[in-house]
Amino acid sequence: MACLLHGHLLQALYWNPIGILLMAAMVVIPLLLLYDLLKGQSVYLNLYTSAEQFIIKKPIVYVAVALMVINWLWNINKGL
Repeated sequence: MACLLHGHLLQALYWNPIGILLMAAMVVIPLLLLYDLLKGQSVYLNLYTSAEQFIIKKPIVYVAVALMVINWLWNINKGL
């Protein structure tokens, strides 16, 4: 994440590709929550519910687990 904050996208990808998704979530989620608070809506809740329904499908779970394992192997291969 430090590489992303300093604008080094390729280094961030090298160190932890999944970190980019986490950084995006850390930016988007508070903005959605603030929007909901100011507008009195439930955009975040609706998005979260939709995402949860999508993620609990077995093929998606298998792909997510495979990506996590690949990320771990990537980091082990680099000696981290």
